[in-house]
Amino acid sequence: MWFDNALHKEMIEHMFGGFLPIEGVELSGFYFYAVSSIRFSFKIKGLPSKHPKKWSDYGYNAISLVLSFDGVRLFESSGNRIGFSCDPCIETLPHAASISVKGNEMKIYCESEFLTIS
Repeated sequence: MWFDNALHKEMIEHMFGGFLPIEGVELSGFYFYAVSSIRFSFKIKGLPSKHPKKWSDYGYNAISLVLSFDGVRLFESSGNRIGFSCDPCIETLPHAASISVKGNEMKIYCESEFLTIS
């Protein structure tokens, strides 16, 4: 899975049974912080089949997912809008992570030392 080598992957393993698809998510924002880190915010519409029971009790129907790419080695961006649906391509290795996001009006690519799930 895309989060196999991410920090805090235990959250996904525990809450969602180790399965959190990220196809068709909405990119709601991204920003640089802490010298060489970039944080991506996504909205996942709908809930995975395995999720905390109380979420159904409260009528939740979406998840906010925040991913931090720390120790950025390369960042490229072109475009002028966020808020679009996309299928981010995320790869993680023990000492490297990358994300590629493409929409009709925006393209982003980032390589970093590691990925943290917030």
